[in-house]
Amino acid sequence: FKKLFRSNRNVEYKRESKEDALNKKQGRNFPHWVIYISWFLVFVSIVVPAFFVILYSLEWGKERSEAWLTSLFMSFFQSLLVVDPLKVFIITAVITWILKKPDDEDDSLIDSGDPLYNAIVNHDEEYLHTTLSSLSQIDIREIAQSRRSKLSTLKPIDPEELERQRIERKNAVKLKEIIREAASYLSFFLVVLFLSYQARSKNSFYVHKDLSNSLLNNKEMAFEDIQSRDDLWNYIEKVFVPSMYAPRWYNDKRISWREKLTTFDRFNLRVGASRIRQLRIKENSCIVNPKMAQLFDHCRDDYNWVDDDTKDYDVSWKPIINGTMTNSSSTRAEAGIKKRKTKWKCQNAWCYQNTLQTKSTPILGKFTTYKGGGYAMSLGRTLERTQKLLTALKSEKWIDELTRAVFMEFSLYNPNVNLFSSGTLIVEYLSTGAATTYQAISVFTLYNHLGSFGIIVLIFEIIYIIYIIYFLIFEILKMKRQKCHYFKQFWNLNECVIISFSIVSMAMYVMKTVFTNIAIKTVFESELGEFVNFNTIGLWDEIFNAVSAIVVFCATLKFMKLLRFNKHIGILAATLKHANKDLLGFSATFGIIFMAFTQFGNLIFGSKNPYYKDFISSLTSTFRFSLGQFDLKELQDSNYLLGSVYFVIFILIVIMGLMSMFVTILDQAYHEVKEEIEAQGDDNEIVDYFFEKIKKLNPKKKKIKRQHSSELNASTTSLRVNVKQNDTVDPLYSTSFNSLNFASASNFESHDSMSLY
Repeated sequence: FKKLFRSNRNVEYKRESKEDALNKKQGRNFPHWVIYISWFLVFVSIVVPAFFVILYSLEWGKERSEAWLTSLFMSFFQSLLVVDPLKVFIITAVITWILKKPDDEDDSLIDSGDPLYNAIVNHDEEYLHTTLSSLSQIDIREIAQSRRSKLSTLKPIDPEELERQRIERKNAVKLKEIIREAASYLSFFLVVLFLSYQARSKNSFYVHKDLSNSLLNNKEMAFEDIQSRDDLWNYIEKVFVPSMYAPRWYNDKRISWREKLTTFDRFNLRVGASRIRQLRIKENSCIVNPKMAQLFDHCRDDYNWVDDDTKDYDVSWKPIINGTMTNSSSTRAEAGIKKRKTKWKCQNAWCYQNTLQTKSTPILGKFTTYKGGGYAMSLGRTLERTQKLLTALKSEKWIDELTRAVFMEFSLYNPNVNLFSSGTLIVEYLSTGAATTYQAISVFTLYNHLGSFGIIVLIFEIIYIIYIIYFLIFEILKMKRQKCHYFKQFWNLNECVIISFSIVSMAMYVMKTVFTNIAIKTVFESELGEFVNFNTIGLWDEIFNAVSAIVVFCATLKFMKLLRFNKHIGILAATLKHANKDLLGFSATFGIIFMAFTQFGNLIFGSKNPYYKDFISSLTSTFRFSLGQFDLKELQDSNYLLGSVYFVIFILIVIMGLMSMFVTILDQAYHEVKEEIEAQGDDNEIVDYFFEKIKKLNPKKKKIKRQHSSELNASTTSLRVNVKQNDTVDPLYSTSFNSLNFASASNFESHDSMSLY
């Protein structure tokens, strides 16, 4: 009785302590003069907007102000009477349906209708103290006797039921962990997707298509139709240059200075001047075969970095004599000076410029990689001036037999969709006499933080950085705990790839921003008269998108981990893991045979068939062949006999032999894993448990009563205590109180023990 009284005192003391603490907190108020600041802010927030509304209404006039006021009140009452109540109703209904707590099977044990029993279960010490102290000895004896009789009839919980409850609790804990992991990772995945897709505008495809139609598939001449030097000059004069400048209007009206900066369609703006650049080789860059030396006195090799031409020349590639040069027609067209001898100054198309001077990076062509330097000529600001310059260069044979690559470079900006475009059209001349074409056009966004949407992008970027820092710290701690075992888990390696490439993408984003600032600064300093290389920025943007794509791929792949409790996903992963040794040996055999067919195809068909012209092309064609994409007629056209034999042997060995062996390995591993799948049974039960929880969200109430709980409730409800005033309490009080506690504890501790599992 003293313990009960002390506990009651403790409860009251805690309540008093909380009230004192609350009073202390409430006592820490602001000074009284703060109220004037508050009223001032209220006054300003009302008067200032009202003042500006009045000014705008005076500026708009009566009709527009009334229309605005009508629209304002219409929107207000529509939101107040229709939209907001409907939203509240829908949100409340959805949240109620999702978060509705299903009826617990043991609700009858918590609320039995007996106040005394409920007080014992809910640990209402104050009620027990006031009630039990007022009971008479007869009432206490009746309660104790009834409890003893009912306790004798109670049965222990069925072990099977206890095991079921234990498994259910275990699944509930796992399901909660999975949901938490899925929710956190889904938010990160959505951030990654948002940042990746907003960086690539949906309009970039149409901008690229427009440039391709005007430069590559022009009705005057297609870019791939260039086969000789004359074809190249025709393409430059009829397609490339006219596409870079806005023509006169149909009524011969002169265009404005702003329109002169646009391209043919007047949608894209030239960022700096366009440029034509070439790389050359030296005369006699190779040695003629001694047996044929009497017939040929020169030899011109393909382009290479070691032996390319880097000298400065006079007009028409003549050597410079005494450090002076002749001002050519092209120089006069560019500078507007008279023909005379002058000191050479490296500012025109006959002077070699290195990579730093051209501000270009090495570029990959169809056959080789070319330097960023070369002999370059920036085109004029107007179409007429550029045409004069090209006419002079053509007459002076600027492109001749020693030219190995010609680059047509441009940088554009479309303000309508906020997209930059950089392009390089390459014409490669081989030592065989053939000319091939290659194009590299990039469309990208440089300013992502414009307007309100830009603020959202910035917020998502900050969230992304926070996520990566959190994942990095978490994986470092995990690696420190697991040590070498950390790298044996596939998902750990996948997480390392995500974090590593995310850090790389951040670094590349910073570098792209730095290059952008440098390029834009150069544009304003050159006043649009100098070529500004955006190809480097386009290259960085493509690499950035590739890295982002890898992050998105690995992040999407990680969803397989969240599906690991699915039976079929578990079988798939276990099958691949079980067959890894057999697949490793099979891969070695398959690789050797595959390389044999690749080399055979390259040696036999490479001289005639473009799909086998080199090792990489032959490897690609052989891989397509193994997937069933083949053309027997092409092989027979290259070599009828060997093509037919190659086809038959490949079908027999690779498709019918190796592919069947691969399927057999997987089938055997699948059946072996299926026999051992019982080890994954507990995990698979979580999926069933999840759907059971979904079904319990049904609003229909299901009342389930167990036999032992109903018997116990019957004993409590049959005893309605008549509270009487009684100051004397004999020792039987403690006995009855203990028996009541035992009855409640014996029932609820069993359920608590289930929840602990």
